[in-house]
Amino acid sequence: MPLAIRIPLPFDPRSFAAVALSLVAWSTPAAAAISGWDIKPRSISIAAANVPAIEGGADQVFVVTLSQPSYIPVTVRYTLGGTASPGIDYTGPTLAVTIPAGSRTGTIVVHAISDGLTEVDETVVVTLAGYTSTSPIAPYSCGGTAVIHIKDAGYTTPTPPPQVPQGWDVTTHKKV
Repeated sequence: MPLAIRIPLPFDPRSFAAVALSLVAWSTPAAAAISGWDIKPRSISIAAANVPAIEGGADQVFVVTLSQPSYIPVTVRYTLGGTASPGIDYTGPTLAVTIPAGSRTGTIVVHAISDGLTEVDETVVVTLAGYTSTSPIAPYSCGGTAVIHIKDAGYTTPTPPPQVPQGWDVTTHKKV
């Protein structure tokens, strides 16, 4: 007669599977068979800080989150878009972030470059593109987009000093 037991999988303490064991009373060792998996859905998502980046200011961070930690590292790939240009308006992203084993989050750091130009606000858009993991556990669904806004640092073109007309006193502002 089959005996159903729910046990945690030995290689990932956060995932559980329903394992049905069939014990056979023969002269050979007992046989065990996995009759099915009952694993919670797993996902990878992304979020950005709500504070806009200021050119030359503090770094801004995108946070990539696993819904459940993995017992091995998970490398998440992403694409960059938006109106800001990498290497000109910002530095940092490498198109992949590795979330360490046992952790749920990884970060993508963006540093807005102070370019000295007066310009409209720009955006950095990160879109999740997939992941790499050797985990035999149920796969992650991977998707999402997040945006950081880069605000201009307020640079303006320097105004030349006013020209004093000939015959005027600069201190009294009267004709001499």
